[in-house]
Amino acid sequence: FNNYFVNCGSVPTPSSDMDFSAHPSIALIKQRYGHLSFSFHPVEVHYVLKILESLKPNKATGPDRISPRVLKLSSKSIAGPLTKLMNKCVNSSTWPSLWKLSNVSPIHKKDSSTTKENYRPVSILTCISKVFEKIQYDQIFTFVSDLLSDNLYGFLKVTRTPQRCSK
Repeated sequence: FNNYFVNCGSVPTPSSDMDFSAHPSIALIKQRYGHLSFSFHPVEVHYVLKILESLKPNKATGPDRISPRVLKLSSKSIAGPLTKLMNKCVNSSTWPSLWKLSNVSPIHKKDSSTTKENYRPVSILTCISKVFEKIQYDQIFTFVSDLLSDNLYGFLKVTRTPQRCSK
């Protein structure tokens, strides 16, 4: 399965001669939102504790073998040190290489289970990386949520009432 999953897709290679700076969409974005800037900011212990306590304990463990159940049960003890670690990553703009590892499991999609093409890969990440991703997601979403159209709510948590088109 590993060889199949590694070789089944092509990896796009970026071209150095691709310049989108003059594209009309980019120009419009710069015109509307050029004054905005974003950067990640450190978080407080209570916020990391809230994320740890909301972990689903029955999820699979990644390559680090630290289960969400252990993180949830020990959340009050590890929230402080984990917050320091996460804030150090934010301040240094780094992502630890061990958090980039995953266990890839083949999941059957359809038809015959004896054909490798009928499987899809699912990556099981480390639980601590998921906590860090949640912190980053919340900060990015908070920044862009007011910039998104009210009509883009199909896959987002609805925090405001979508505008309806009138006839």
